[in-house]
Amino acid sequence: EWLVFRNFEDAETLEEQFRFLWALYDRDGDGFLSHDELRAALQLQRARLGWDDAYTQGWAAYVLDVVPHEPRGIRHKELFSALRDWSELRQLFSAREPSEALREAAPRAGEWTKNVFDLFRR
Repeated sequence: EWLVFRNFEDAETLEEQFRFLWALYDRDGDGFLSHDELRAALQLQRARLGWDDAYTQGWAAYVLDVVPHEPRGIRHKELFSALRDWSELRQLFSAREPSEALREAAPRAGEWTKNVFDLFRR
């Protein structure tokens, strides 16, 4: 895992980073990011920013609300597409900007982030 993480840090593009992210996050290799795998993926931010479990759970719920998914979890292409389009998700997963011209974030993504932050500030 450490080598995968180092490759992630050294990757110059979102596309390169995403290959390493997916290798880390899809632990069972089934092609889906399950709720439990998503919570595990957020542990870096939890440790780095001092989040408690409830706050981490809130962010996992946010990701599942904004990224299209199936009952088994989020597919590879849906997460990659969301990371390309929404800067909030790139920040959440410590990912780089897309290599092509930046896309404007979807309006609902910013609104969702504001609502999630407001919820946890109460």
